[in-house]
Amino acid sequence: MVLFRTYNFYGKHANYMEALVTPITETLPPFFKRNIDVMFASSVIGFKFNKKADIDNSTEATKKTIMVEQIYNEEELIKFLYRLILLSDDSIEPDIEKRIKIAFSSDVNTSTKLSEQNDELDSYSNDYEKLFYQYILGGIEYLYENLIGNAKDPISNMGNIINELSSTVDSIDSSVPDITLDDLS
Repeated sequence: MVLFRTYNFYGKHANYMEALVTPITETLPPFFKRNIDVMFASSVIGFKFNKKADIDNSTEATKKTIMVEQIYNEEELIKFLYRLILLSDDSIEPDIEKRIKIAFSSDVNTSTKLSEQNDELDSYSNDYEKLFYQYILGGIEYLYENLIGNAKDPISNMGNIINELSSTVDSIDSSVPDITLDDLS
């Protein structure tokens, strides 16, 4: 599974990521501490605001990298986010039972390290990984546009994004039926 690999961000996405981890002013810290934090938040933001993007190959001069070791250190979180998006987005597979099987397949549960020569790929092993990465890139664009690019009040905008996510979580929590392990087998 290519989910556990080095992630490269190019062009505008690399620039946007850099801006999101750079202090806002001399007295205000950055919105995110690490590039991997931007990546994780962006996956949810991209999905929530239905913003997807493709890799920006317009310039090779700009590149940001999240090494495979960082991904392995956050293995549970990346699997959770990947599964959340697969279970929630029916654009590739409308059948929820099939999406559940895909999200919890042995490929996702494998924590075997990729060989050094194969851990940095700019392709996807399947459409689900491509979808996940498109949401990450779309989320990076959304965050940049709303917090830095056109933002007159970035702090308020961040608060609005957090409030929107919080209300979404609350509505999902009240509408999702309880599922047991027996339901998944």
